[in-house]
Amino acid sequence: MKNENDIHVNQLLNNQDDFKNVKKKKNKATVTSVTVMSMIILGSIIFLIVFLFGKYGSSNNIAEQRVEKTKTVMIYMCGSDLESDGKLATYNIRDLMDSNIDYDNIKIFLCAGGSTRWFNSNISTQETSIFEINEDGLNKVKKQKKSDMANSNTVTEFLDYAYENSQTDEYYFMFWNHGMAIAGLEYDELSNNFLSLSDLDNSFKNSKINKDDKKIDMVILNNCLMGSLETSSVLSKYSNYLVASEDVMYGSSEVTPFKFLDGMTSTNTVEEIGKSFIDCYSNSMKENISNVYTTFSMIDLNKINTVMDNLGEYFGNIEVNTTVFRNIARIRSSNVYEYQKAIDEYDMVDLYQLITKLEPVNSDNKELLDSIKEAVKYNSATDSYSNGISIYFPETVDYRKVYNTINFSSQYKKFLNEYIQIYTAKSSVKYALNSKEIQKDNNGFSLQLSDEEASTYKNGSFMVLEDNKDGTYTTVIKSSPDVNIDDKGLVTANIGKMIKIVDNKDGTEFGVGNLILLDKKDTYSLYGLPVVLYNNTKTDPALMTLRVGNDGKIEVLETHKWSKDVNGNVVANGAIIDFNNTEYKRILIIKNVKTIKNDENGNYEGIDELKSSYGYEWNISDFFNDTSFKQTELDKDKKYVGVFNITDVYNDSHYSKLIDIN
Repeated sequence: MKNENDIHVNQLLNNQDDFKNVKKKKNKATVTSVTVMSMIILGSIIFLIVFLFGKYGSSNNIAEQRVEKTKTVMIYMCGSDLESDGKLATYNIRDLMDSNIDYDNIKIFLCAGGSTRWFNSNISTQETSIFEINEDGLNKVKKQKKSDMANSNTVTEFLDYAYENSQTDEYYFMFWNHGMAIAGLEYDELSNNFLSLSDLDNSFKNSKINKDDKKIDMVILNNCLMGSLETSSVLSKYSNYLVASEDVMYGSSEVTPFKFLDGMTSTNTVEEIGKSFIDCYSNSMKENISNVYTTFSMIDLNKINTVMDNLGEYFGNIEVNTTVFRNIARIRSSNVYEYQKAIDEYDMVDLYQLITKLEPVNSDNKELLDSIKEAVKYNSATDSYSNGISIYFPETVDYRKVYNTINFSSQYKKFLNEYIQIYTAKSSVKYALNSKEIQKDNNGFSLQLSDEEASTYKNGSFMVLEDNKDGTYTTVIKSSPDVNIDDKGLVTANIGKMIKIVDNKDGTEFGVGNLILLDKKDTYSLYGLPVVLYNNTKTDPALMTLRVGNDGKIEVLETHKWSKDVNGNVVANGAIIDFNNTEYKRILIIKNVKTIKNDENGNYEGIDELKSSYGYEWNISDFFNDTSFKQTELDKDKKYVGVFNITDVYNDSHYSKLIDIN
């Protein structure tokens, strides 16, 4: 295609011939005026050529017009068990030092601590020292005694040191550690503390860069679950951009987000550096751990106030009553994806998806949705539900107290108070599932709920238990993946297949029923298998992820250390255990044993909570070399029973009567 501007230039150039044919007159004024006019037109032509070439010329010419800006990158690395167990901090420092960095224009400072063990010999567990990374390597520039990395003063002191000893055009601050959504971040393994969002606020508020009325150009959170509106609201006063993940962030020796400065120069913009970090993480995940979903986004924090205003107006227009609460609770449970729902209790959802799904409750959502899209400058997600910003929306945990410590929408806080007051109240609906018979036919199993029961139904599961013939039952299928309820209150389910571990040496098979359904897709499902890893000196729970295809193929993906955070929530940490280089010697697969729960009169109430657990164990090398997983039908020579477990919108569980399966 011909550029329209090129036609205009050619016409102007061709007009020069007209001036060549002008007769020279003796009148000096006439000659002068023509000459002046010719010079004006010629000058205009030159200006247009320069302008158009600058606008439509080569990319090299555009690059030459970039503005050079010196940069300071500050990395606040709280090693914790991610380093002591997984070497992740050491791997990331290695990746950074192996990068091609323009040290003449990019200064890098590192503050390291908070771990019981460092695999980098330059870093001591007895110090929280500051290092500078340059062409000479990792250099200690300020020796400091051991400090609590989960203390806002430690953050501020590091920020002040880097600021005073760099004085560059741009500043980038990175947190490195665990993330606990709106509960906080930066868990210090030595102090057993963490930074709350209020502490995060104080860290920047008390800094010298803030007192100089300057903003950090970008905050990067190398933490799980921190890409929230709550985090954005706190940081919007102190930074122009935020790079963070709505979901879990994974780590291993092959995942290399710290390559983000490789090839970066003083002419790269803030947004380019943020995008580089996201792409380095996403691409290395795709190449090395491709079977899990990842999400990372870059948020323009200068747009967050608009999002907050629209959020307040949206929820301020919802009048919360019992009927509205039940509608929202069902939508929230069945249609809105919750990050790490199966293993964490943070109640974090994607804000854009939440508002879209709540349209039956309040359809006036355009301004809020548009403002979210405007604030998210770049989003890299391998799922369909992550749009860049998450938010706390309650289902199981009450985090209202967090909002008392940060500046957030008063209308949203009012909505939360009204909503949580209803769901924490005792339901007036009386369930009578323990007296109802489960129906069985060729299509599976069904249970009829009353109108009142159906009005508070949130979700359900169908468990299959092996009768041990001693009054106890062992879970063989924790939940059928296809429990549904129709508009008449009929709950239906089919039996899924058992998953077994096969000892390939002697052919022995072990049923695995303690599986946690993490995610279900069109062609496969992801399950978490609780295991215990140990040696002579330490014992740690962990979660092994299995990819179970609809074709029956089962693949072991990765195993994460499984522990409790400072709030007592069970979390699968981001560190992936490398079984080729681990201190653990043995692995135990947990098996659940349950009993019947009766009331004080001996009447059946349901299945009791876990009474005991044991399992099957191997040497770790034998487990990975000599065992395999397979899907099978239920064993014909064993007795099995089935039971529905219905959870209502008030988070109360109700069990049906047992039914013989075979």
